[in-house]
Amino acid sequence: FGSPYEAAYDFIIFVSYVAIPCQLFYFTQNLSFTIDMLLVKWAFITFVISCGVTHCCGFVQFFYTDELDVREWFKMICAVVSFCTAALLPILLPRIIALPALAAK
Repeated sequence: FGSPYEAAYDFIIFVSYVAIPCQLFYFTQNLSFTIDMLLVKWAFITFVISCGVTHCCGFVQFFYTDELDVREWFKMICAVVSFCTAALLPILLPRIIALPALAAK
């Protein structure tokens, strides 16, 4: 399965995809959110982490080539989370943008 370079790329992508939502969580933990904003925040965090786990599986699969089923399951989870996040954003973002605190800026 793939080259050592592909495994290295998957590992770097995985680390980045874990770091991004961790930073998002850290920098927003003391902010007050509406329910819509919380849904978007957690949908985005879940989306990015599920993408990262898929790349982690690609990295692990380089060393354990018989673990294809695990990667397929995580790809399915990532697909569902990605679709739900993409479907949720057009519904919630206009409501968030319309909030008085954000509209005044």
